[in-house]
Amino acid sequence: IGKIEVDPLAITIIAGTDAKEYDGTPLTKDAWTLDPSTPLATGDAIDTVTVTGSITDPGNTPNVASDAVIVKGTEEVTGNYVITYVPGTLTVTPSKDPLVIKSNDCELTYNGTEQSCEDYTVTYDGDTVPECTTCDAGTGEHKYVVTPGDTITITDPATRRDVTDSVPNTFTVDIPEPDHFSKIDTVIGKIEVDPLAITIIAGTD
Repeated sequence: IGKIEVDPLAITIIAGTDAKEYDGTPLTKDAWTLDPSTPLATGDAIDTVTVTGSITDPGNTPNVASDAVIVKGTEEVTGNYVITYVPGTLTVTPSKDPLVIKSNDCELTYNGTEQSCEDYTVTYDGDTVPECTTCDAGTGEHKYVVTPGDTITITDPATRRDVTDSVPNTFTVDIPEPDHFSKIDTVIGKIEVDPLAITIIAGTD
């Protein structure tokens, strides 16, 4: 009497691949495909596959498939297979939406002290980003939440005391992760200090 030996059937499961521009939220892809060159046995079906992978910042990471469950009707037959898993790739590229940080033009009147104009406009993809009123900002700091993962801070406003023609309304901006954005522009406005109007009245006698 001879023997019958049934070898496992080899199949390949490929995890999904996806890409997007950075937007501050994670990229995932819970998807997989069966390599068409390695079909299942007649009547069998893949019930579930676990796919794990996540990336938020620009770069790439593997998207990994594992733990497939194969059934024939209601019976699990996973043990009849040798499964090769091929990872996909998740890719995030820097945002192409323009980020513009601008100090606005200001006209001040001389008052004998150093004055600044802390008036800024931040836009992202053409939309105005409101100043964050709930952020933990120190004195002279202005914070703007551009994406869920990016809060920029503007500090060090230019100051002027004396009457002057237009001078740059300079500032410092801190962008913690500038590689998240491929287009960052700063626009410097101007400050003018106008003379203070006073009236001197001569004595009368």
